[in-house]
Amino acid sequence: MLFTGCSKTEDTGKAPNVDTDGLAVNEVVTGPINPLTGEAVETDASSARPYCVMINNHPSARPCKGLANASIVYEALVEGDITRMMAVFTDISQIDVGYIRSARPYYVSLVQAYDAIYVHCGHSDQARADIKQYGVSDIDATFGEGGSAWVRDKNRVGRVSYEHTLYAKGDKIAEYAAKHFDTEHSSGFDTKYGLIFSPEAASQCDKESKEFTIKYLSSTATTLKYVADRNCYNAFISGKEYTDGDSTHIDFANVIILNVGNSVVDKKGHREMNLVGSG
Repeated sequence: MLFTGCSKTEDTGKAPNVDTDGLAVNEVVTGPINPLTGEAVETDASSARPYCVMINNHPSARPCKGLANASIVYEALVEGDITRMMAVFTDISQIDVGYIRSARPYYVSLVQAYDAIYVHCGHSDQARADIKQYGVSDIDATFGEGGSAWVRDKNRVGRVSYEHTLYAKGDKIAEYAAKHFDTEHSSGFDTKYGLIFSPEAASQCDKESKEFTIKYLSSTATTLKYVADRNCYNAFISGKEYTDGDSTHIDFANVIILNVGNSVVDKKGHREMNLVGSG
């Protein structure tokens, strides 16, 4: 499983600040922050529930829509020996997001960790059962939930299979969520859900990672390459840079690779993944 943190960068023509060891230096943030990224924000929105959106990663569904606006992106195997992404957004109201695919149970587990609103089109049987059992706030296009939020891309219909054409209008998703769910975390929910690392982690990371490849299967791999002038990683799939629909670079500020136990559980190739435990 690949876990990446996105960073919206503004090209100022200046190189990032570095210390004497050549490592990028992050400024200390004293005001409100985005709890998903740690970046400074003007207004404290930490009580707002994020949105988790299932993103199609089939070759026919690329390029995607809106992924550059995500705070976090997960990538994991699904059936058919391809990967599927789940993008986590602090705010979805100003963007279109796609192309949308169906829910899987291990992604449902991740949605719960963020107390998020889950946006998808369809589901495996186990994913649907988990959504019901755990009371996940979800918006599923197959049931007409979300109303007019769902759009078939007219530039793609007829050129690719129908399942690779659906995207969501973020403003309509946000309107639907406001009418049907609590859009703020319940009292007592810990919004400090940043990652916690071992105190020894920094000293153990003594090698540069300018380029590396995550091989899910022999035919499925994602390569990340470090871009020094933007202090970020860009992703490459099948040798092509993974960009947003308007050719925007998707800058990944942090990349975490989780070696997760997983197995195929039925004849359709559905998988289960163990996301609980130590690593």
